[in-house]
Amino acid sequence: MVELHDESSLNAGAVGAQVTLTTSTDRHLRAVRATSGYLSGDPIRLHFGFSPNSQIISLEIRWSDGEITRPEGLETNQLLQVYQR
Repeated sequence: MVELHDESSLNAGAVGAQVTLTTSTDRHLRAVRATSGYLSGDPIRLHFGFSPNSQIISLEIRWSDGEITRPEGLETNQLLQVYQR
């Protein structure tokens, strides 16, 4: 799971950010959204599910202001909290 925090603006929940996870078998894209339908809300944490045989190759975060962050040393089954400052 990935949880983004934007401390550089009033957008503390990083709404609009896109996260791309590349594994040895797939590429997964998730976006931080405020809502997904009428009177609904989305969780702030982005969940990625993939094959247990997959290895994480890279994670790219494209923040709503266009800045890109690429965290390293990633492992499966963890909560990764990333801060934009």
